[in-house]
Amino acid sequence: IDALSGDLHLLLFQPGVLLSPYSVLPCNTPINRTNVVYAPHFYPNFTDYNISGYEPLLQRYLTEATTHQTPVFIGEFGKNWNATNDGNLFLESEYQKTEKETMQLFDNAKISYTRPWFSDDNSKVTDEWNWALIKGTSGLSGIERKFIVDYLARPFPQCTAGTLSSFVFDIDTKDYSMSYTPDTGNTDIFIPRTRHYPWGFKVIHSKGITLKDDPSQFTGLNVLENPGAVDSNKFSWNEASGTLRITEWLTGESVTVEIKPLTETMTLVYPSGPVFEGDLIVSPGTEYVIRNMTYQINGNLTVEKGAKLTVENSTLTVKMRYKCEKNIYINGGSVRISSSTVKSSPEGVIQEAGEILGAQLMLDLKNGTTDFYAENSNLLCRLSLMEKTKALISSSTVSFIYWMPTSDFEIYKSTIGIFVFNLSDTAKETLSFNNLKKDSETNFTMTTSSGQVIISGTRMISEWQFCLHYSLNKSITISNSDIGTIWTRIPPTDNRITISNLPNGFVQDFSLKQKIQGLTLEGDVHLINTTLQCFKPELLSTKAEIINSYAMFHPYGEADTIVRDSYLIYLNHYGSKRTEIINTTVFGTLQLIDKPGYHETINGRVVGEGGYFDIIFSSTTIDAPQIVVACNTGTISGTVYFKSPKELSNIQWVRGKITRTYPLIVETLEKERLKNVNVYLKESGTTLWTGMTDTNGETSFSIMFTSNNYNHTYELAVEKSTSTRNINFLTDTPIRVDAKISPFSFFHDTTTITKEIEVSQGRIKIEIPAGTVEKDYYILTSTSPQNTEIETANQKDNLDKNLDRLPGTMIEINLKDTSGVSITGTLKKEATISIPYADNDNNGIVDNTSPAINEKTLSIYHLENNTWQKISASYVDIEQNIVRVNINRFSVFILMGSPSAQNLNDAFAYPVPCGQGCSRIIFRRLTSEAKIKIYTITAELVRELVNYGGDDTEEWDLKNESGENVASGIYIYLISDNTGSKKGKIAIIK
Repeated sequence: IDALSGDLHLLLFQPGVLLSPYSVLPCNTPINRTNVVYAPHFYPNFTDYNISGYEPLLQRYLTEATTHQTPVFIGEFGKNWNATNDGNLFLESEYQKTEKETMQLFDNAKISYTRPWFSDDNSKVTDEWNWALIKGTSGLSGIERKFIVDYLARPFPQCTAGTLSSFVFDIDTKDYSMSYTPDTGNTDIFIPRTRHYPWGFKVIHSKGITLKDDPSQFTGLNVLENPGAVDSNKFSWNEASGTLRITEWLTGESVTVEIKPLTETMTLVYPSGPVFEGDLIVSPGTEYVIRNMTYQINGNLTVEKGAKLTVENSTLTVKMRYKCEKNIYINGGSVRISSSTVKSSPEGVIQEAGEILGAQLMLDLKNGTTDFYAENSNLLCRLSLMEKTKALISSSTVSFIYWMPTSDFEIYKSTIGIFVFNLSDTAKETLSFNNLKKDSETNFTMTTSSGQVIISGTRMISEWQFCLHYSLNKSITISNSDIGTIWTRIPPTDNRITISNLPNGFVQDFSLKQKIQGLTLEGDVHLINTTLQCFKPELLSTKAEIINSYAMFHPYGEADTIVRDSYLIYLNHYGSKRTEIINTTVFGTLQLIDKPGYHETINGRVVGEGGYFDIIFSSTTIDAPQIVVACNTGTISGTVYFKSPKELSNIQWVRGKITRTYPLIVETLEKERLKNVNVYLKESGTTLWTGMTDTNGETSFSIMFTSNNYNHTYELAVEKSTSTRNINFLTDTPIRVDAKISPFSFFHDTTTITKEIEVSQGRIKIEIPAGTVEKDYYILTSTSPQNTEIETANQKDNLDKNLDRLPGTMIEINLKDTSGVSITGTLKKEATISIPYADNDNNGIVDNTSPAINEKTLSIYHLENNTWQKISASYVDIEQNIVRVNINRFSVFILMGSPSAQNLNDAFAYPVPCGQGCSRIIFRRLTSEAKIKIYTITAELVRELVNYGGDDTEEWDLKNESGENVASGIYIYLISDNTGSKKGKIAIIK
């Protein structure tokens, strides 16, 4: 068949084929026709992945084309693929080998090709005759088989002005090269940048010019080097079509054009197995490649400046070893994630708002050189963009995004769980937000003084949030939007501030300035025709009162706060000092959280020392789906009704100790309150606490809950009564117990009386000899007394880091005569009190103390004038694990001791230097009986000290062994014990 005269069409000629086994019949007779292209099918092997026959078959076609004097176009090619093998990484890898060999052969021969079809699997999914590049039968809307398409969608010369000599693309290095002799016109090269060059590419022309396209710069094609003084306008890049155009200026002279990834030379590192144990750090000059695999890191992941992380067609799981930390930290490095999932392991941490979408993983971008790119991926994490970082996300799902206005961020055609506009920088500026909608496509662009955000064709499925930390110095207008939460940190103030009448739901006109009184605000948040779910004030070292409001409550540091007549969408404590919650309902998750050692400097003040909170409820209802505990220590007291949860299984106890105090009322069935009645708290038959009701029939007891016993149930019993009551962490208060009680038994002062009280460590023993009070009496004891004097003494002790109280060792002892009058004053004879402590492993350290308390430092203290006073005659029986002391009056007693170090690793001296007015140098973190030797710089011994006290502290009074003051100068100290030694220098300036 000849082409018609003037016809510009080409006729593609395919030789005959045999179907079983498939092969193309030889075609050696010349065609002798014009406008005809030789277009055979290229199927060297259907049965397996052996590629030995690929090159001979192509060479045969090239020979036949020479016979026909026609060009070659491969009409069909590609290994057939069984759809049931999708996800089989081994077979996918084998398939890629065939694609790689085929592409290299075609490039070397400078021929073009096409596939049998692009989308829709063969309906017979078990049929071997399947070439679909898109999975399923939904056309191009399905999921592509990326392991195939990446090899097909490659750079190639679309149009060459001149004569093409060669072109080749290396799929592994992403390097493309073509050589040709140019002629007048345009040479067009197709470059799939998003797929193969997400960080950009370099164009290297052999005539002495190098250009780059860096998507993070948003500036198009720029000159890197130009020693050949070539006109850069001869090069243009069309991002929409993916075409690099070169307007040729040379003729008849061979040139080479190279396309390379815009990255520095890096050492490629691949995982050695499916699991990495510990923290993975990708160091500068290294690219860590996770490709076509399921990979888990049992630790944190850090990508340092100058390093790169590539995740392709994989699932990356980070099993977090630390709570609330940066689990993936990109500090100046680069990250490329494509067709992958990044998530945490099933073992989650503290649940917060974003984790409704599985966002338990922290992925932090920091440092101005950080670049982040993700496409066609699921990021089940909290992605934080800070400090002028750059990020581009397309066609992906992200659970949680924090965007700061100092960073550049673009997201296209994606889905977001929660997006936080984190406007916590100090820049004073006016910003407007409009039409931020939920469950619909959002298009929004905003440029700040130092960054920008572009959201295009992206759907929000949960919440838009605004974070305004540290100071409200911006003027912000939000209109016609659906906002989940606006949260801000109220800066420290010595005056009580009042936050009142915070709305929930549709807001027609709202000014934050008008809702907060007693705080000077430089800016304002103004809402117009907007839906607001809740406001979240974070209180930093602030005295505050929240009244008649609908809010998330989030006190930090040493905040002293009252919440009254409000609805709290959740209650979250981070090391708060004291919170009173009155006539309020808490719904949503109740979070009892702090950060041990947490502190922050705000306006020159250190706030939030952390590690302790105190919640006092009054007529409050808890209606929460669950309770989360992750703290150091805390206390709960007052009257509270647990509407929900009712089941202990709805408590997620991550860590920490919480002491809950239960107010208790003992009364008859007729509701007559009973005074002077013994009440016992027991667990599995063991008495943990004994107390007595006061004249109002009231008493209280406390239970310290931990991760070991938060789900335990206790029994409350009344003396000489069959009435009992089960108690657990979720018991409503006040507890009311119905009972009928007999009178007390009195002791006669003519005999020695011994009374023992069961506690968790053993039995507290009280011995009162005959003739001590000279009248009949009875003994009242309480192992959990509470009053303002005790509270004040505890607060003073909390400030003394060298002394710790032992929980469960407090006891209040009172004697009363037959008329119920307390017997006070000095006893005529000394009584003896013995208090046990726990050291089950006999290592000299009191069990379950942190920091560890040395048993030799234990003493019994008594309450006097709002202070715990040491009774110096205390005797520690280390064989019986008991501290014993004689007393001449009854009071409240408790065991206290000092921590001592286990080794000398952290030992130190201060102050250094010891200047004018300094009279002593203190050595800390010492072990028991550690020796300290102080020398001059010429090695002369000045003084020797021994830490006999059992605590971790020893002092030097700046005197030598002769009692003389030492001179100014440099001294060397050597601390030693049986575990090792440590030395250092001291400077004394007088």
